[in-house]
Amino acid sequence: MSPPLPVELNRDRRHEIRVAERYEADGPFSVDLHNHGDGVHVHVNVDGSLAGVARIAETNHYVDADASTAVHVEVDPINDPVTGTLQLATGYGSRKTSVEVTVSPFDGPDRVPVGEDLARPKGARASGGSEGGINRPATADDTDGLPIRVFAVALGAVLLASAVAVVVGGQVVTAGAGVVIVAALVAVAAALR
Repeated sequence: MSPPLPVELNRDRRHEIRVAERYEADGPFSVDLHNHGDGVHVHVNVDGSLAGVARIAETNHYVDADASTAVHVEVDPINDPVTGTLQLATGYGSRKTSVEVTVSPFDGPDRVPVGEDLARPKGARASGGSEGGINRPATADDTDGLPIRVFAVALGAVLLASAVAVVVGGQVVTAGAGVVIVAALVAVAAALR
């Protein structure tokens, strides 16, 4: 990461911005906002060719009185130098300044290789197993507590169907509630086998 670009705010007067005219980076960098006066809102943005390779996650920043904050500028890996503009504004845009930023070519972070065994879901067979372990046999861990969960869901369905039948009434609703109750009993019976 490149050294930060220092920016002085409110040094001699309100909404003043002091920064170098040019800045060079060799990858991602930060803009260090140092406020010497009252709290201030600062808008930081990239423009021109720099906007094609650089991003700022949050462009509006509040810097407390006599405080500092860092604004991170993410930059994509590039093969050729890119020059563009970093824009800074305070006082709701009444004070603006820009910095010519040149980013030198650089490679991105090294990629971490992922082993073949990490690409398979946990529990898949090392050889001869199906993709994703879909056809693997059920284990005790898969079925522990299953009858209890099925009974709880079935009980909830029975209670809800009964409540709807009582509140709404009518033959069709009562018949529908009966179907739900029978289906819940069948599910509980199947889970107990």
